[in-house]
Amino acid sequence: MLGRNPSNYHVEYLDVTQHWDGASQSYGGGDALITFLSQGWQMSNHVIMEYKWFGGNRRVRVYHCTLTRDQHSITMPIVHNPYVNRLLRQSNFKIELRETGQLTRQKVN
Repeated sequence: MLGRNPSNYHVEYLDVTQHWDGASQSYGGGDALITFLSQGWQMSNHVIMEYKWFGGNRRVRVYHCTLTRDQHSITMPIVHNPYVNRLLRQSNFKIELRETGQLTRQKVN
């Protein structure tokens, strides 16, 4: 796990918090990820990326990020956007590509 300061992610302007719960939402956004980090969750250096395909040739990248705090661990699927791409690139995360259908949903501990 890497200890990272959310202020390094250029979120000083973020004036909202975004709730995310894997039991009710399939995917989160960059704002939900930053909310978790600002609440003391730590993100693993290893991120899994998969492509989700939608009708025809449309696809979207989904990053599966493992977050831990105290004795709890969650895997948050984050939908790609330019902010998330920059955060992962600048922080030198190790990104592993997985084929669609190889991942299973993990429950919150």
